[in-house]
Amino acid sequence: MNFNKHFDIQKKQSLSKTDLSRKEAVDFRIVDLVSSINSSVDYYTTSSCSGRVYLFNRNPSGKKGTVWVYVTHDVADADHIVSVCNSALDQKATGCNTTENSNDNKIGTIAEHDSSGVEDCSNGLCALSSDTAGELTDNFPLTFKFEAFVIHVQCRNERAASRLLAAANGAGFRNSGITIGRGPKYGVAIRSTAVMETPLSDSLGNRLVGNEYVRYLVAIANSKMESNWESTDRFIKGVLPILHSTCETDT
Repeated sequence: MNFNKHFDIQKKQSLSKTDLSRKEAVDFRIVDLVSSINSSVDYYTTSSCSGRVYLFNRNPSGKKGTVWVYVTHDVADADHIVSVCNSALDQKATGCNTTENSNDNKIGTIAEHDSSGVEDCSNGLCALSSDTAGELTDNFPLTFKFEAFVIHVQCRNERAASRLLAAANGAGFRNSGITIGRGPKYGVAIRSTAVMETPLSDSLGNRLVGNEYVRYLVAIANSKMESNWESTDRFIKGVLPILHSTCETDT
């Protein structure tokens, strides 16, 4: 089998697919990075997120049923999150599913607070891309979470994957790794260990923490977000020379 030709066909098919993310666009902070990767002859992306802070109402069993209450890919506004959190918990307490926050966004349909105006996923594949917004679920807790930059890249061969992984590790993304599938197919998941997740209510909607603690969580998440951007910038600087070279002659 001509593995180079097979890779080229897979890349063309993948990049021609419709973006299924909510806003049909890559997160604004990594648009240039994703474009550079997809312009390289040896790589293409399958999913990406620059990092996010969000509130969600999810089934603890891991089954379907997640409702996004608030999400931003920027530093979060503590006052806004407190307002959204209070509105969401008040909604659960009263059984109302049409409560609105100060920005006229209905709780349970994603209270966007992202100045970019675009979404975080490439080709519609992000960590929770299968989840849908809707009414808050009465028996699932409201949770606050921060997630750092992550990107999944398909590579032409093992050498290309190894070079990309080295750049990721050099930038501080120590939770990155290579996966090998049939074909063979070489994929690299670039990610860090920076994550935080805290329940704000129990499954009945009873508050577990006060507003000041929510503000404390936001401050920690924002600090992590800024560190995340610094690591992402280091990765971008380290990976650009790799993207401008080629491993196409390997099989």
